[in-house]
Amino acid sequence: WWLGHPEQALFRCNQAIAGELAQKDPYGQAFATGVGCTVLFLLRSETAALQARSELCCRFSQQHGFSIWQAYAQVFQGWLAVMRGEESNGVERMQRGFACWQEMGMAIGADSLAMVLADGCLEAARRRPHSADAARGSLLATGLAAIEPLLGPQAACGRSFRPEFHRLKGEILMERDGLGVAEAAVI
Repeated sequence: WWLGHPEQALFRCNQAIAGELAQKDPYGQAFATGVGCTVLFLLRSETAALQARSELCCRFSQQHGFSIWQAYAQVFQGWLAVMRGEESNGVERMQRGFACWQEMGMAIGADSLAMVLADGCLEAARRRPHSADAARGSLLATGLAAIEPLLGPQAACGRSFRPEFHRLKGEILMERDGLGVAEAAVI
C-alpha cells in the first residue's frame, strides 16, 4: 500500500482476514477485521465492503468482549452513516468511538481514526446549507481538531498519514474559508 501497490495491499488484507477466520482466533478476527476497515477506507472507500467489514469487527468484539475494536469499528460505522445522509448520528458515533479509543490509551490507530473523523466531518459540513454556518463551522472545527495534533513534529503517530492529513486540512480550510485560503496554502 505504502509502496504504491493498492491491489496487493487489499489482497493481503483479505488474505489475513480469511486466515484469522479459518483459525477461529477471536482476537485475531477482531484485529484483522478492524485493521481491514482502514485498508478499505483508504484504498477504495467501498461503502458496502466497509459496512460488512465494520459489522464483522463489531460482532467479533461484542461476542468476545473486545471493546477496543468495537470502538475502532464504531468510527467507521459513523463515517458510513454520514455517507448515507445521517450526518448528526454519524458524527456523534465517530466522536464516541474516537474518544473511547483515546480513553483506552491507544496511540496506535488513533491516526487512522482521526483521519476518518476529519473526513466524515468535512463531508457532513459539505452537506449542510451555507445558511447553517454555525453548524458547518462546528463540524469543520471538529475535523480540524482531530488531525491538527498529528501534524506537529512531536506527534506520537501519524507520520504515514501525514500527506493525507495535510490534504484534509487544506480541504477543511477551503470549505471553511473559501478560496481566500488557497493562496496561503501555496506558501
